[in-house]
Amino acid sequence: MSWHYQIVRHGGEHPYYGLHEVYEYPDAAVAWAASPAGPTTFACHLEEGPESITEALSRALADASKYPVLEVDK
Repeated sequence: MSWHYQIVRHGGEHPYYGLHEVYEYPDAAVAWAASPAGPTTFACHLEEGPESITEALSRALADASKYPVLEVDK
């Protein structure tokens, strides 16, 4: 299994976009975190240092730019 950040377009009565962790499995199945990435996604312990947060933000931006919007109907 591997994962990356990806923008997900949610349908339904009130459509919206969210940045989610998306998981790809060897059998081609795809799943995503129920909630979009939020403040706790970009937090770290003091021992990890602020570089940990900037690295996570950089990865999120790179992934959001790399992968197409994932369309999800609700």
